[in-house]
Amino acid sequence: MTNGVGFAIEFKDDISPLSKIVLVSEAFVEEFLKEKENNPNFKYDLKKILSTLNEKFKKSTYRKIVETLETLKF
Repeated sequence: MTNGVGFAIEFKDDISPLSKIVLVSEAFVEEFLKEKENNPNFKYDLKKILSTLNEKFKKSTYRKIVETLETLKF
């Protein structure tokens, strides 16, 4: 939280853009690793991960970051 106490459940817009990128990136990696842990032969499903991120991050500034992830080539 911006007040230094606890963890955010809903992410606010009053943090720096770089902090938003870190939050979205961390969530992306968490989803990726969760799928890989459940299935060792896992082949990533970018659409599924991005769908989960869109559900988690509702504000437009975060969605722009998620949309940027859609353009990445792996």
